[in-house]
Amino acid sequence: MFIWLLFALGATQNDKLEALPLWFQGGHSIGSQGNGTVYSIDVLGNEKVLYSFAGPPDGSGPFGNPDLLNVNGTLYGTTHDGGTPHEGTVFTVTTSGQEAVLYSFKYPVKGHADGTHPDSALINANGTLYGTTDTGGANGCGTVFKLTP
Repeated sequence: MFIWLLFALGATQNDKLEALPLWFQGGHSIGSQGNGTVYSIDVLGNEKVLYSFAGPPDGSGPFGNPDLLNVNGTLYGTTHDGGTPHEGTVFTVTTSGQEAVLYSFKYPVKGHADGTHPDSALINANGTLYGTTDTGGANGCGTVFKLTP
């Protein structure tokens, strides 16, 4: 992993290593409350927990989509569970650890075909975030969603 990162950054074996942060979100059962974390690891292997999810109404279970989207220094991601009513969230977190739920997915009810349980990394296209859910939607097989923060 480190060799690939150094190569991607254009480093050679004579270059000095710099601690550049890489942002990730952690698995389902870690963190101070067992609901997952957002953390960084630099190229030297130093880890720093930025945020521990608390579960509903906060997010929970950021598994399946480990990479956070960095848009101008603001990090965006999804949790598979949590939110209100526990169907997953889209969240933002700053590098200083300030987290906010931007959207809580709703269980589909009559007349509302919201997706549930987001399961992909987010994509940014001109300030609009796109992702997918693995359930919910009109046919219960998931959705493609967009959100403008």
